[in-house]
Amino acid sequence: MAARTLADEARELYRLPPAEFVAARNTRRAELRASDRALSDAIGALKRASPAAWLVTMLAAEDSQLLEELVALGDELRAALENADREALTRLTDERRAALRDASEVAAAIAEEHGVNATRAVLDDVAETLQAAMGDADAAAAVRSGLLVRALEPAGFDAVDLEGAVALDADAPSVPPRPRLRVVKDPDAELARARAEADEVLEAARARHAEAEAARREHDERVDGARADRDQQADEVRRLEAELAAAKRRLDDAEAELRAIGREGPRLERELEKAGDVLARAEERRRRLDPE
Repeated sequence: MAARTLADEARELYRLPPAEFVAARNTRRAELRASDRALSDAIGALKRASPAAWLVTMLAAEDSQLLEELVALGDELRAALENADREALTRLTDERRAALRDASEVAAAIAEEHGVNATRAVLDDVAETLQAAMGDADAAAAVRSGLLVRALEPAGFDAVDLEGAVALDADAPSVPPRPRLRVVKDPDAELARARAEADEVLEAARARHAEAEAARREHDERVDGARADRDQQADEVRRLEAELAAAKRRLDDAEAELRAIGREGPRLERELEKAGDVLARAEERRRRLDPE
């Protein structure tokens, strides 16, 4: 059986939810300390993946067909841009949005299955990473590697910045060479392509900004509502505390009165006993006065 490589160890660790990564990494490092010091040290140097990077890795592992469909769709978009095929661009752009939305839903389901909280921001980073993989082959390779540690930023069909994106330099995709200058055969088509791409990026940015503003407004409304409810409950607590204090005072008065009445009991018993004696003597005297 071949010995496990650092890449094997790393890929297994990066399949774990981010919250479990550090403990598992440290445990594995300790297990290998005596048998393979170099591998142990290398494992100890692995960085935890961001939630978005972990979700992309899990998506690539659990639904590789979806990832390959996204990459293929990116190739079609590139061809449509190069041919200035507006009809195809419109259709493929809509398909890309739908595919990224579906991928985000799958990622959210994976997160829920593993007990990971996937916020809207995390799912947005997942979508952007997948969009980057659609436009750049090396970014797609990074996503497939199982070693992704940070989200990627799409760059249209230009080279994506992959510095520090994967855990192991040896497995990181090579940095593409600088594109060579070329003669533009159809400047108008090239300009139209660039404008379409810029419009798409701008539309996505506006949509994300609008979502963020809506989320902030919703948050502010929830905060205001919570504060109003808190103030109402505080007023109710103060009212109930005042009623409780008054009830306690009445209870103290009633207990004091009860104690006072209790102290009157023995005296009244003595008075009743004396009155009984007087009555008995009076009745006896009256009987002696009656004729026989």
